[in-house]
Amino acid sequence: RGMFLQGQGKTQQAIADFTRAIELDGDYTVAYTNRGFAAMAEGNPQAAEADFAAALRIDPQQPLVYSLRGTSRLSQGNPTAAIEDYSQVLKLDTQNPIAHADLGFARYFAGDYANAGAAFDKAVSMDANLRYLNPWRYWSQIKAKQPAAAAGKLGDSLTKPADQRDWVDHLGAYLSGTLNDQALLAAADKKEGPLRSAQLCEAYYFQAEKKAAAGDATGAAALYQQTFDSKQAHLSAYRGAQYAMKKFPAAK
Repeated sequence: RGMFLQGQGKTQQAIADFTRAIELDGDYTVAYTNRGFAAMAEGNPQAAEADFAAALRIDPQQPLVYSLRGTSRLSQGNPTAAIEDYSQVLKLDTQNPIAHADLGFARYFAGDYANAGAAFDKAVSMDANLRYLNPWRYWSQIKAKQPAAAAGKLGDSLTKPADQRDWVDHLGAYLSGTLNDQALLAAADKKEGPLRSAQLCEAYYFQAEKKAAAGDATGAAALYQQTFDSKQAHLSAYRGAQYAMKKFPAAK
């Protein structure tokens, strides 16, 4: 029933059912994991981490739970601990491209840009459908001061005709300097609903990153705030703004 309620978005009621399941069976890993997932949805990564840790104490051979705990730790501003968890995922599931991507983001937010780029590269080499990582691959190398290495990370984004570019292409063109701020925002603004909000969040973030790289701290700060205000908490761009601004959810 808790899982049904969770699927309906009724997280508080779901948490109550998962808690009752744990009272009935203190070794029920599924209940801990799902309660942790629900806590993340409620914006309480501290409680989520505790539940994921409890599930792993009972059964440490769970790559998915290490991944979830890594995300809960990353959400609290603890990339070092997140890196440990994502690395553990890859020990248990070596051919997991998403785990390489997660590791890349944790390293990026830790400021280890060269190794972040390497992790993104590994993810894309394993699954070409992860091309949404291309802007991050490119920008990681730029931030690592390796522009020569960055050159080939954008795929065919720079050679496509402008009218055939998708959002990943627009971001790549923007980061490489062939698309300006106004054109990037216009490309995002063409969409509607959740997609528009997500693309604007990413546009604000990468604009902030470019301003920060150019030494415009004031302009960057305003754009990081716009990224944060978008409330697109599921996006890595939003998390990047959290790290730039050092704004993380307080313990509840």
